[in-house]
Amino acid sequence: MDQLDDSISKENILEFVSHNKKAIIVVVIVVICLVAAYIINKPKFRECLEINQNIKKYESLLADREKQVRNIVSEKKRNEDLAKNYENIRASFFTYNQAMEFVINDLTVLLGKSNLTFSSISIKPIKKIDKELYDFSVDIEVEGSYSHLRSFIVNLENSERAVFFDDFSLSIKTVSPLSLGTRLTLNLLVYK
Repeated sequence: MDQLDDSISKENILEFVSHNKKAIIVVVIVVICLVAAYIINKPKFRECLEINQNIKKYESLLADREKQVRNIVSEKKRNEDLAKNYENIRASFFTYNQAMEFVINDLTVLLGKSNLTFSSISIKPIKKIDKELYDFSVDIEVEGSYSHLRSFIVNLENSERAVFFDDFSLSIKTVSPLSLGTRLTLNLLVYK
């Protein structure tokens, strides 16, 4: 420890400073310049950091918006494809008889799904409402439970395709503890 004290004595320091005055002055000037540059540029440095952070944030937002636009464009294309398919299906009904076959087929499938048995289906004359819309009535005599009848009506309401369920009336023909004999009159709309 004494050796260290001897080497760092005042005389040694003064001798070192006297021999290296120019180097020490240069080092002090450089340190002062660096401190001054840091103090002067500190606000600008922060501003540059904030600008850089804002740029990254805006780039992220822009990427999100671009993704949303791509999703919207793909959804639009999908909707256009669905509309085109619908038009192709609708155009496939060249005659009203073909449309009626579709209606009868759909009704028999729905009756089967609902566990109802039918004894007759009759279609009343079609009325033209406008250029592409036609109204017609279908009378169906069915037999089954009340819950099956209700299931049929719900399925009919939810199965709209080219044929739309408009209204219905119902009259009970026979009643037993296990089943109802019912006459349904369905008002349906068909687009040609």
